Amino acid sequence: MAATLLAAVDYTHNYQHCWPNSAIYPGHEYDGIELVDHAQAAGGATSAIAFVTLVLDMAEMLLYYDRFLRSLLLACSAGLKTVVWGAYSVLTIVNNVPNVLAIVLGLVLAVTSAEQLVYGSQYKYRQ
Repeated sequence: MAATLLAAVDYTHNYQHCWPNSAIYPGHEYDGIELVDHAQAAGGATSAIAFVTLVLDMAEMLLYYDRFLRSLLLACSAGLKTVVWGAYSVLTIVNNVPNVLAIVLGLVLAVTSAEQLVYGSQYKYRQ
């Protein structure tokens, strides 16, 4: 999703001369440059969050494979991911993003992170 957003930003940079000077959205008036800057920041932030999540998941898999994964590390990592993706999905809903796909993906990522948190806590209490 973030890669698509960044590709759209690149496309809009190339074809920005075809746009009118401003675009009106419900309750807001933006010019084209502000929209591109906002989309670029959102795409970069989403990419960074996704990269950190990927690194944490890979570290958990490697530690689990080597039998060095501690239950506290698993619970803290899952808690961090749950907070970050939960905040992302709440911000997506609060900002009234007209893209339903972004809202659904944000909720799916938050729910899967919460599910991983539940699994981490079950893993902790089994030990």
